[in-house]
Amino acid sequence: MEKLYRKEQYNDLPGFRLRHTAGPNAVGSTTDHLHLNTNRMLLYFIQGSGNLVVEDNAHRIQAGDVIITDSAELFHCSIDPGVYHERLSLHIDPQFWKKFPCDMSPLFRIFTDRNKGEGNLIPAETVENSGLRAAIMELFDLVQQDSPNRDMLVLSKLIQLLCLLDGLSGAVDTSPQKEPMLHQVLQYLNAHCTEDISVTQVAAHFHITPSYLAHWFKNHTGLSPWNYVILRRLQRANDWMGQGYSAEEACYRVGFDNYANFFRLYKKHTGISPSQFKKQIR
Repeated sequence: MEKLYRKEQYNDLPGFRLRHTAGPNAVGSTTDHLHLNTNRMLLYFIQGSGNLVVEDNAHRIQAGDVIITDSAELFHCSIDPGVYHERLSLHIDPQFWKKFPCDMSPLFRIFTDRNKGEGNLIPAETVENSGLRAAIMELFDLVQQDSPNRDMLVLSKLIQLLCLLDGLSGAVDTSPQKEPMLHQVLQYLNAHCTEDISVTQVAAHFHITPSYLAHWFKNHTGLSPWNYVILRRLQRANDWMGQGYSAEEACYRVGFDNYANFFRLYKKHTGISPSQFKKQIR
C-alpha cells in the first residue's frame, strides 16, 4: 500500500515522546496488528474513526476519543479505510517519574488501577468538557516550539495532563462492547498460551476449520493465532521478570523451549532486549 500519510516524532525529554500521524492509510505499529507496548500510552483521535481491541474487549472509536493503555496490555487499533485520519500518541516510560524527589505514582492510577482491557476509552464529550483535549493540544504546540524554556513548559503541561486524567478515572468506559466470538477465542488462547497448542487444536475446540480460524482471527487482530500466542507469552515473561525472575527463567516459564528464539522474538516485538527491560523496572 502506498504511504500517503506523515508521521512526526517529538522526543526531547528522556522517557517521553509524542507522535503525530495524519493522512489516508495512517497505519503503523499500533494500527496494523495487536501490539505489545513497553510504555504507557495515550492516543487522541483528532479526526477519523475505527475500531479498538484491548485484551479481549472491543470499542468503536470516533473523532475526539482518547484511548489509554498500560504497558501490560495488548491492543490493536484499526482505522476505517478511505477516511482521513489524524491522531496524537503520547508514550511515557513507566520509570519516567522515578527521577523526581516526590512520589508521582498517583498520577498514573488511571493506567494502573484497573483490570486489563477495561477502562481504556474516554469518550469525546468527556475529553472536551474536562479540558483534556485542550491540554493535549497545548502539549502538542509546546513540543514544536523552539525556546530555551520548552522542556520545563512541556514537563509542566504533561503533569497537568496527568492530573486531569487522574480526575477522570470514573469517566472511562468500563463496560465496552464485546465481540462474542473474539472474546471467547482470546480467552481460550490466554488460558493455554504457555502450552504447546496449535491452530488445529484451537479450531477443533470451536468447531471450525483451521483455515477459517486463521483468516477470521487475522481480520480481527492483524495477527495469526500463533503470533498472538507469542505476544501473550512475551507479555507474561515481562510479568515474571517484574517479579524478580531472570530472563531465562521467564522464557521457560511462559512456554518457550529455546532462549535464543525467545531473545530474538522479544527484541523484535518490543524493540529492546530482556536485560534492558529488567533495567527499566528496577
